[in-house]
Amino acid sequence: MPSAWTLGPLIIRNDIVLTIISLFLGVLVLFWFTPFSKKYQKGLLNEISSLGILFIVSLMISKALLNLDVFLRDPRAVISYPSNSQAFYLALVGVGLWILWKLIYHKQIQHLRDSAVAWMYIFFTALFAYQFIELVSGASSQPETLINLGWYGGLLALVVFKKGAMLLPVSIFILGILFLPQTIFFFSTDHVLGIGLLVYVLIIYFHFKIRRVNHV
Repeated sequence: MPSAWTLGPLIIRNDIVLTIISLFLGVLVLFWFTPFSKKYQKGLLNEISSLGILFIVSLMISKALLNLDVFLRDPRAVISYPSNSQAFYLALVGVGLWILWKLIYHKQIQHLRDSAVAWMYIFFTALFAYQFIELVSGASSQPETLINLGWYGGLLALVVFKKGAMLLPVSIFILGILFLPQTIFFFSTDHVLGIGLLVYVLIIYFHFKIRRVNHV
């Protein structure tokens, strides 16, 4: 498998192509096993797509901030820079703050919860597919890839067979990031991401708990 694909004047890295293919497979799995109606599912996909665009924009901004000297000399050059874990984490912070804002001020609780469930179908399928393609193509044969493959496959099975469940797969996913070396597509992660996700989930949990108490 080539390390990059040429599309006219554009050179697209192989791992980005694999990520796009994997996410597309995730959408197909959502269509096949979705617990939602087709009409409602379109609205959820629109929400997920909007968050995906926000993530990409946040990632570009993060790369510019982390490579400020290059950005000031040649802004377009930053786009070609590889996205490291720091840029990935900063982009997640941007998306996370946006979701919190919608939860607190727009109170789109049920819609965002259903969007999270739909995203788990796509996300865990895409992670599994990405690792599987890398393993089959010979791009990666390390024991870590096999561990990730089994772990993501287990999370996907849990989401598919426990339709609508969110707490259990999210908890297992966070615990895995805390204690196991993981890769999310082409981003290497560590316990920092696990701690950040844990704190984020606790903030949401206590926000809704306080909100329920105030309404009693």
